[in-house]
Amino acid sequence: MFEVERETKAAWTFRGLVAVLLVGYGVLLFFHKSTSVGGSDSSGYLNAARAIASGRVLEPIDALARLKQPVSRQRLFIPLGYIPGHRTGTMVTMYPIGLPLQAIALAAIFGWSVGPFLIGPLSAVVSVLLVYLCARELDLPRLAAAAAAAMFASVPVLTFFALQLMSDVPAALWALAAVWLALKSRGSALWAAGAGMAFGIGVLVRPSSAILLLPLAFALAPSIRAWAAFLAGGIPAACVFLTFNRAAYGGPLRTGYSEISAESSFSLANLPSRLAHYAYWISAMMSPLILPVWLAAAFDRLRPLRRRLLLFSWFAVFYLFYSTYGPYETWWYTRYLLPGIPALAIAAAVAGVDLLAWFRNRPGSAARRVGKWVVAASFVLVCGKGIRVAHRFDLLDVGRGESAYPETVRWAAARVPARSLVLAMQFSGAMRCYGLRELVRWDWIDPKDFPVFRRETEAAGYRFYALMLPFEVEQATQLLPKGWKFVGSNRGASLFELPPER
Repeated sequence: MFEVERETKAAWTFRGLVAVLLVGYGVLLFFHKSTSVGGSDSSGYLNAARAIASGRVLEPIDALARLKQPVSRQRLFIPLGYIPGHRTGTMVTMYPIGLPLQAIALAAIFGWSVGPFLIGPLSAVVSVLLVYLCARELDLPRLAAAAAAAMFASVPVLTFFALQLMSDVPAALWALAAVWLALKSRGSALWAAGAGMAFGIGVLVRPSSAILLLPLAFALAPSIRAWAAFLAGGIPAACVFLTFNRAAYGGPLRTGYSEISAESSFSLANLPSRLAHYAYWISAMMSPLILPVWLAAAFDRLRPLRRRLLLFSWFAVFYLFYSTYGPYETWWYTRYLLPGIPALAIAAAVAGVDLLAWFRNRPGSAARRVGKWVVAASFVLVCGKGIRVAHRFDLLDVGRGESAYPETVRWAAARVPARSLVLAMQFSGAMRCYGLRELVRWDWIDPKDFPVFRRETEAAGYRFYALMLPFEVEQATQLLPKGWKFVGSNRGASLFELPPER
C-alpha cells in the first residue's frame, strides 16, 4: 500500500515538474513573440484572416477602378501573399484557410492586436506536451518521454517560428495531435475519429500534411472500425477545404499554390542537394547523433514492428517530400520538416532507454553508471546543440526585427503626401496590413510599359514614391527610370521620390 502511495506521489510530483517547465517555456515564448507582421507569409496570413473575418474571400483590386487601369496591369496592385482571383479585377490570399481560421478564433477572444500572435507560442507549448504524450503511448518511461519533449523543445527552428505568425508550428501541432490520437485509437474508435479531425485540420493549415497519412497507418488501430471513424472525423475539414478552394480559387481541388513559380516547384532533380542540406542542418540543430539513431531505431527488434515503422516513416515522409522542393538555401527552411522532427526526438529517447537496459544487463555496477553517463551526455549534447544554434542566430530577437515593418510603414506614411503611389515589394504585404494601401509592385513593372503608366497616373494627379530594402534597390534600378531622389531611411529601409515629368 505504501509503495503504491509513494509511486502515486512520485508520479504527481513528476507531472508537476513537467507542468512547471512547460509553463516556463511558454512564458519565454510569450515575452519574446513578435506582435508584428512583415514579409509575404506573416502579413499574408493576417491580411487573409481579416478579409475572411469580414466575409470577403475574393477582394476587389480597388486601384484598378480608382486609377482607371486595365486588368492587364492588375498584378501591379497585388501585394505579397495574394494572387489574382478567378473573377476579373479581384485578388485572393494564396495561403490555405487553416491558419487564418485559428487567427480569427483567437482574435475574437483577445483582439486582433494580440490574438493571432498567440498562435505560435501556444502551438509550441502544446506540441512539446504532445511529444511527451506520444512517447508515453509508445510505452516509454516518464523520464524518457520528458527527455524526448525537451529535445524537441530545444530545436531552434521550433522556437524561431513559434515567435512569428507562421503555419509551421501549428502544422507540427496538428500532426502530433493526429499521431497521439491515432495511437490511442487501440482503446476506442472515438480516438480514431479525433485523429481524423486533427489530420483534417492539419491539411487545412498546410495541404502537404496529407503525407502524414502513411505514418498514421502504422499508428491507428488496424481495424475497419478505426479507419471508418478516422475518415468520419476528417469529413468536416474536407468540406471546409473543398468549399473554400471553390470560392477562393474557382475549383474544389485548386489551391493558391497553383501560382507557384518554377523555382518553387517540386522536382526529383532537387533531391541530392536538399537531402544533404537538411541532413546537415538537422545534425547541426540536434547533434550528429540524431539521424543515425533514428535510422537505427527502424531495426530495433526490442520494439514492435509497427512502432518502428511509425517512427521511421513519420520523419521520412517529410524529409523526402521537401527534399524535392525548390527553396532550401538557408537553415530555417528546416521549418518544413517540423511536423516530422518529433519522431527524431522520440527515436532518440527510445535509443536511450534501450541503451540503459543494455548496460543494466552487463555485470557489475560500473557498467550501469557508465550507461547513465553516456545517455545523460547524449541528451545534453542534443539539447545543447539546439540552444547553441538559437543563441548563434539570436532567435529570441525576432520580435524586434519584425517590428521594423509596421514602424517603417507608418514612418513612410507620414512622409508620403495624399494621392501618391508607393512602389514596394518586400513591404507590400505589411503596407496593406498597416494602412498604406496605395502600393505598386515594382517587381511586376514592365520597363517598356512604365512610361505610359507613369504619364497616365501623373496626369490624374498622382506622384511616385518607393519604399525598399537595400537588396531591392539594386534589382529595382534595372526596371525603373532614373532620377529618384532620396527622402530618408528608417531601420534599414529607404524612401525615394520620383519627381513628376514636366
